[in-house]
Amino acid sequence: MNIVTIAIGIALVFFGIYMAIARKRQPQAAGKRQALQELFGDEMGNRIHLGTYVVIPILAGGMFIFSGMRGVSIF
Repeated sequence: MNIVTIAIGIALVFFGIYMAIARKRQPQAAGKRQALQELFGDEMGNRIHLGTYVVIPILAGGMFIFSGMRGVSIF
């Protein structure tokens, strides 16, 4: 069991959840989201932001937690 890898995984999962909540509560506060919407259009910019700031961190965090429990170190 690798504690550092598990801790990083937990942090990534919490970051993804935090961003999902922040997207719902204050969508106008996300400057990067607005920039992506201006660059790619409303729908595609929204999807890119959702994928890169919510989905990928949660999936990566889950993989890190699973790997850490198996004893794999990411460093």
